[in-house]
Amino acid sequence: MIHGGAFLSGSYSGTQESFVKEGIIYCSIEYRLGALGFMAHPELSKESGKNISGNYGILDQVMALKWIHDNIAAFGGDPDKITIAGESAGGISVSILCASPLAKGLFRGAISESGSSFWPVGESRNGNTAMLTNKAAEAGGLILQKRLKAKNLKQLRKVPAMDIVKNTDFESFWPNVDGYSITDDQYKLYEKGNYNDVNIIIGTNSDEGSMFSRPVSVSDYEKRIHEIYGSWADQVLSLYPAKTEEETYFAQSDIFRDGSFAWGTYAWANLQNKTGKGKVYMYYFDQDSENTIVKSRKGGASHVAEMPFIYGYKFGSGKMTETEQHMEQIMSRYWINFTKTGNPNGNSLPFWTTYQEGKPTVMIMKEGLHLGPVQNQKQMDFFEKFFKEKRK
Repeated sequence: MIHGGAFLSGSYSGTQESFVKEGIIYCSIEYRLGALGFMAHPELSKESGKNISGNYGILDQVMALKWIHDNIAAFGGDPDKITIAGESAGGISVSILCASPLAKGLFRGAISESGSSFWPVGESRNGNTAMLTNKAAEAGGLILQKRLKAKNLKQLRKVPAMDIVKNTDFESFWPNVDGYSITDDQYKLYEKGNYNDVNIIIGTNSDEGSMFSRPVSVSDYEKRIHEIYGSWADQVLSLYPAKTEEETYFAQSDIFRDGSFAWGTYAWANLQNKTGKGKVYMYYFDQDSENTIVKSRKGGASHVAEMPFIYGYKFGSGKMTETEQHMEQIMSRYWINFTKTGNPNGNSLPFWTTYQEGKPTVMIMKEGLHLGPVQNQKQMDFFEKFFKEKRK
């Protein structure tokens, strides 16, 4: 299990008892975070021997996977039956590992909840619409160096670690395309069939973006959309209209949901179906539960909301309706079955068919479970065109 936290914070605790009781050996991976895990810097690149820097957190994940692969047999495990899983930044990490040559042969299945890494490569992340080149990422290291009043890398290394942590802004350091652990635009890698082709469970929640959005004035909202999307802004405003300050919150939430989470999952599913052999199981979680970190203001499932249904977590009151308790039993069994066999299906479970583009093959999780079409299809089509243009 690879934890989330925007590559800045987070960890996993506990032993995931529901999985362990089923004979699964559960391992959680810790990795370097923030500037300590993802800061690129020109001097670090120069001394690396590969002229790259950053992505130390990804290298930690790869090393942990290698250790698990080489040693899990001593714990009664099978090195040929390893499944990697993660949520949010952990899900993005799973996506990165699925395309990294460094992780080849280290796992046979992957689960990514609310995370993917299929954005184009660019010189600015600009509203979470691109992965940075290594050169662009180095600029972030120089900004932090200046903030800490260090003149060079030698002086920066003398700064106490906690001072570096305290001066690291949210999302200021992120995985970059270094040509080594992340070799290229992941969308292009998948188009070429150049990835670790394994069975996957991938999906997103209906109100993912609410945790990351705040109301603003309508004029500020429209200005920001024009800054990020340029000539595409009118289409964005048509798909995500806002006439009031409250509506700007909902609009921004949905843009973040679709551009940062849902489209990448959609692209992943379509690309793997076209160029791979690994089976794709896709879900859309839309249960408005009391057992959640942040309650959706419009009804739906915010970021992290699916995790109590899979792993048994309790948030807030921890209350779940009778329907939700049954959903928890089914969803956790899907994840357990997939981890053990590479297929979520089993006796007495609603059959989860593999994803096929344009067909009702997405498992919709709302007041029960049923197969349906891709949700918010117009928005998915827009982001597919928008990101295609950014790749030119």
